[in-house]
Amino acid sequence: MSVSANLPLSVLLRYSLRDVFRINSLDYNINSLQTNLLTGKSKIELLNTNFAEEIIPDTPYDIVVTATTAQTISITWTVPTTGIKATNYATYVDGVRHGYGTLTYPYTAPSPSPPALIKNLVSGQTYSIQVSSFSADGLESRRSAALITSTNTTSTTPTAPSNLSVVSTLDNSVLLTWTASTFDSNAGDTGYNVYVNQVSSGLGFLLHSTVSSADFTSNSSQFNVTSLSAGTEYEFKVNAFDSYAPTPNSGFSNTVTQTTTDSTDLIPPSVPTNFTASNITTTSVDLSWFPSFNPDGTAATGYKVYQSTTLIANITNTSHTVNLLISGTTYKFFVSSYDANGNESANAGPLKITTL
Repeated sequence: MSVSANLPLSVLLRYSLRDVFRINSLDYNINSLQTNLLTGKSKIELLNTNFAEEIIPDTPYDIVVTATTAQTISITWTVPTTGIKATNYATYVDGVRHGYGTLTYPYTAPSPSPPALIKNLVSGQTYSIQVSSFSADGLESRRSAALITSTNTTSTTPTAPSNLSVVSTLDNSVLLTWTASTFDSNAGDTGYNVYVNQVSSGLGFLLHSTVSSADFTSNSSQFNVTSLSAGTEYEFKVNAFDSYAPTPNSGFSNTVTQTTTDSTDLIPPSVPTNFTASNITTTSVDLSWFPSFNPDGTAATGYKVYQSTTLIANITNTSHTVNLLISGTTYKFFVSSYDANGNESANAGPLKITTL
């Protein structure tokens, strides 16, 4: 079936041969097109098509970001050359129509379609962007697959936390403190990631918890790492994050090692052995001993050195130099070991020495 009609030139200029023209919900191919420039009228012959179901343009694809600023995103995409000719396009941001524009043939290189500038966005925000095509009679294609992208931000990466240390230890928790990072003032999320390594597991550092910078500050710059196992050795480190920064995560703090207590453990480590003195002078002496061990074979947490009954050193190594002694005087020294729960062994000694 064919149909002839005289239509205004302004309408027909939107079409060319082999395009599809829609009348009363039926699609027709343009078979011939004659235009009288003097009268502004055109004669068009339409043939009934065999694909009347295909009434919308094919879906655009391959959205690509060509440029971004803090408030804009520039994109381009591919317009299919199959199916019904697309004459216009629409852009969508987070499912809401954002812009509308005109497509111009050909859809080929150097640009697959006119670029679109998406404006009035928020700095550092992530958006879902789609595009669609429209035929000359206003029928819209399906929307393209979503492109997830973000606007730029002027925020800088926060400084790394420093001076990480242990405040206190319980059976199942370790209270940490550190010097706060410096964050830019923005609308992003800022805070700290706390990483924990259970030494015996062999798994290395894993993200344990996250605390906002506001909560860390309000809690006197302390954070309690919970859900730990009693009597277990852990390593801790911390970094800072700013969700608005192009590189959101800072470097890591120093690493600290701490063994949780075990309130059920009441057995002290072994008594230090081979307690000896060397390098005796008029005012000093070097003391040393062999290490002590807990019943499970792990090393003692530390040692206490006594001069007579006075505690003069609480240390983790197995030697100590005693200074400020008096020449020609006899002294007695003792040393004990202790575990993470504070269980202290019996003393080794007395070790008697006389200064020169």
